[in-house]
Amino acid sequence: MSATESTTTTPPASTEKYQVLGLLGKGTFGKVLLIELESLPGEAVAMKEIEASGEHVEQITLNVKKEYILTKRLSAPGHENVIRFLSIRTMPEHYFLIMEYADGGDLFDKISSEYRLTSSQAHGYFKQLIAGLRYIHSKGVTHRDIKPENLMLTKAGVLKITDFGLGTLHIIKGEESLMDTRCGTPQYAAPEVLVGNQYRGPPVDIWSAGVVLINMLTGHSPWKKACKSDASYTRWFNDECTERDAWSDLGARVITLLCSILAHNPTHRAPIELIEQDHWFQFGDEETVEITSASSTSCNSEAKSSRKRKIEQTIESRNVFDYSSKSKKMKRRTLSA
Repeated sequence: MSATESTTTTPPASTEKYQVLGLLGKGTFGKVLLIELESLPGEAVAMKEIEASGEHVEQITLNVKKEYILTKRLSAPGHENVIRFLSIRTMPEHYFLIMEYADGGDLFDKISSEYRLTSSQAHGYFKQLIAGLRYIHSKGVTHRDIKPENLMLTKAGVLKITDFGLGTLHIIKGEESLMDTRCGTPQYAAPEVLVGNQYRGPPVDIWSAGVVLINMLTGHSPWKKACKSDASYTRWFNDECTERDAWSDLGARVITLLCSILAHNPTHRAPIELIEQDHWFQFGDEETVEITSASSTSCNSEAKSSRKRKIEQTIESRNVFDYSSKSKKMKRRTLSA
């Protein structure tokens, strides 16, 4: 059953009383409130209110039902780095998604307030992001809009992936399905999504995670969109670098990791299992030795070729990322945004 087919089930209504504690944010969809449920006294939770009215009511309703299905799936049994879905309530022209509250704000605000994160902070959050993506993908779900605004934090420093409004299933009845919907946020979207090609789900989330890592380390998005009409992205694609590029002052070890994640061709993009073996991923900048500027600010061809060979060997030996052979087995389906 596809994500679209699954959402024909109407979410259950709820009559449970609650108390509004404050406003967490507003958006085009509605608003997010901080509330306390009658059944959970003393515990604050977040409630996402979505208005389903107007000329797009059918699409809004479909998207809400899909988000309900996905978040419910991910909450059983759940993961520390994914926001936990609690319940849903319905009213005429309104849906209310009730979920775990992260009391530390989102990653975007943290980066903005501190300009950039320390290497240690970025390393810790990135490891948690990859752990959350590993869990999401194991459940057959692709997020498709990984960005700092959709990464919530607790005051204890726990990162939690949220907002599955653009999410969808990439595993249906045990088979992987290709997608072709152009969606997400341009600065963080993978090249294959932007051009409208068919694409696999997990690699697009991995790409977005790589852009988030650059953003954490530098305080800037590296490009406006990953296409060859973007000058900054073209320099990245060609292994070039100028002082104005966001990655210009990053160390060699993290650049090596980023080169494997931000590979233009998704068949050359490192899967999560290889990312987790990376030296910087495991240890961060500990035991870093002094290196020359030239070696630290570019993906030199030799290092990139070596990394690419290692990725291809991992893919071939584990049969987890062979696009050419898998594409013959995949049944193409158009998945709703």
